[in-house]
Amino acid sequence: FYFFFFFFQAEDGIRDAQESRGLGDVYKRQGNNITLTLDSDICTSVAKSLGDHKGTAVMYNYKTGEIICMVSTPNYDPSNPPNIKGDTTGKYDGVYLNRALSTSITPGSVFKIVTCAAAIDEIPGIYERKFRCNGELDVSGDKLTCLSKHGSIGFVEGMSKSCNIVFAELAMELGQEKLTKKANEMGFNKDIFLDNIKLSQSHYEAQDARRGELGWSGIGQYKDLLNPMHMAIISGAIANKGVPIMPYLVGKVSSPIGFDLEQGYGKLGNLSLIHISEPTRLLSISYAVFCLKKKKKKIK
Repeated sequence: FYFFFFFFQAEDGIRDAQESRGLGDVYKRQGNNITLTLDSDICTSVAKSLGDHKGTAVMYNYKTGEIICMVSTPNYDPSNPPNIKGDTTGKYDGVYLNRALSTSITPGSVFKIVTCAAAIDEIPGIYERKFRCNGELDVSGDKLTCLSKHGSIGFVEGMSKSCNIVFAELAMELGQEKLTKKANEMGFNKDIFLDNIKLSQSHYEAQDARRGELGWSGIGQYKDLLNPMHMAIISGAIANKGVPIMPYLVGKVSSPIGFDLEQGYGKLGNLSLIHISEPTRLLSISYAVFCLKKKKKKIK
């Protein structure tokens, strides 16, 4: 009580003093100061790396929730916004859109985390199962393909090597109801908010899919859609032992004279909104290690 009393008295005192000097209008025009969690140097570096590509990159502290980097391209200088009316070059497509928050895109192989989790929960003896990957699989005329021919391959190895055939077969075996249930548990088909901003919804639906299409849905194709920030939250939960910490962008809000009015913090995510089991978490980490190794090889 005393703190707030002092705070309002201080604000009133400064306002009175400024008005007595004829600065009242200036004071009234001043808004609060907002400090973001973003690191400008990292954001600048990432924006340069994305160059002319259309895309987005997100990095956040999965233990505290602070968003360190959020870049969407193409972008523009707010002091000199482009006039995109009548533009036919495509250069400015999505320039006024924050792709990290307001788009949902085909996820690809990261959706295998969902299929993996469903298989662990629903298929007995999944860790002993063997699959055959010859690089492609014909399902009633629908051709499912993999980038490699893995031969005989188990469930864990199939995850670590991101084998399309393994996860297509798992999706077809699980069926759309069990896959949809697991996708919903991990935040698909639900509204997720970041600092009161509603994210574009991630979507999974395969009710009318043919069997082959259901296989494609299990590897992140078909009609699957995923919001990039939602994927960051899932990844953060995996790294944080299954506990999702919701990201935030506004570090603090302070008054014109420097009093902190609001402090940002990472809230514990609703475990019914995004649930990651321990076996799924460990297999997802092995997949991440595999992706990093492939990245290093390409760089070399």
